[in-house]
Amino acid sequence: MATVCMIGHPAPGHINPTLPVIAELVRRGERAFYFATEPFRDKIEQAGAVFRSFGDHSLFERNLAHGGILGGMSGLMESAEAVLPALIQQVEHDAPDYLLVEAHALWGNLLVQILELPAITLCSMFAMNDKLISVERLAAHLYASAESTCEGLLELNRYFGIARRVDRRYGTRSPGVIDYLGNAQELNIVFTSRGFQIGAEAFGANYRFVGPTSGIRMEGAGAASDFDLSALHAPVILIAMGTMYNEEIALYKACFEAFEDSPWQIVMSVGHRIDLLALGAIPANFLVLRYVPQLDVLARSALFITHGGINSAHEAMLCGVPMVVLPAAADHFVVAGQVEAVGAGVMLDRKQASAQLLRKRAERVLHDPIFREHSAKMGEALRASGGASSAADEILDFIQRKATSREANHVRTSAEIQEAPDNRAGWRAYRQ
Repeated sequence: MATVCMIGHPAPGHINPTLPVIAELVRRGERAFYFATEPFRDKIEQAGAVFRSFGDHSLFERNLAHGGILGGMSGLMESAEAVLPALIQQVEHDAPDYLLVEAHALWGNLLVQILELPAITLCSMFAMNDKLISVERLAAHLYASAESTCEGLLELNRYFGIARRVDRRYGTRSPGVIDYLGNAQELNIVFTSRGFQIGAEAFGANYRFVGPTSGIRMEGAGAASDFDLSALHAPVILIAMGTMYNEEIALYKACFEAFEDSPWQIVMSVGHRIDLLALGAIPANFLVLRYVPQLDVLARSALFITHGGINSAHEAMLCGVPMVVLPAAADHFVVAGQVEAVGAGVMLDRKQASAQLLRKRAERVLHDPIFREHSAKMGEALRASGGASSAADEILDFIQRKATSREANHVRTSAEIQEAPDNRAGWRAYRQ
């Protein structure tokens, strides 16, 4: 039995996919510690790991939408600087044989450098490297206006200011933009299929595409137990904008206008960031909740109107449900593009999401069976990739190979030491 420390990124979309992998490793005999924050304690302990806290969850609640992706980088570097001292001490105390690092856990990237332990990245989003996209192309894609570019540059300057302090203190090399997004280690487990990964040809044998995991989600308190699935009647449209970029009062009201006179039952999940009273009158065919058991509702849905988080897109395709994707930030635009590329749905610019366009796109997808067929086909490919079981296979195989390599190196070193006296004797004879 080996000991593993999982260094998480405390956000639902990053924690959720890793939990079934941890549960599978524990089932196979590994001892697991999982570093996250208090809201995730129960689910982590349900997965069989020992919960370890980074500290106050508010440290990770900074609005990552500010400053775009570079704002996200500076926010996470700020978090890394705060958590590293205690994290290093606790991980050294737990004495793991190896680390698992969530791809966006910047503090995990630095910890690997500091402790020099075998490490594996668990990638909850698309894999990323400089073969896929250059920094220049990424910046041009994400910062289209002068105002947003200026904001991004200010955040980048802030990032490097914090990074310099961290690197001086720990002797680390903080990652650049592409390395930050990819966090590549010797082995990288990616929770999608090669068929859905953008630019899959850019990734070699050290990337294993195991498809999405399933079985554990971070719903809101009581969401799964309190939701009455029997109250749903076909056809159902699920509308959910994720857990972070969901303060969308105007969009939710546009959905009311688009579908209030429709034959569909609408289930809308709005999260915890808005005042429900601000929504005003809710149409009779709408069920509006802060959280719903998404997989269970998707299994009964004809259409999913989503923000384009990769986990949500995976779940829709696993259920064979077509999508209208309204990307907001981060990787949502890439996911939306891939959903269109595989024929599992259509994209609609969130800024143009009027009631009329929402209704038009929804009807297009609902009335053409090809979208559901393509969604189901991709769902089959995702499922065939193996999920948590394949991820555990890859991790344990990698760790075994590392152990065998260390043992071989130890044997070689011992042999060299045994030969050393003869070499020294020859040197003495030469000197005489």
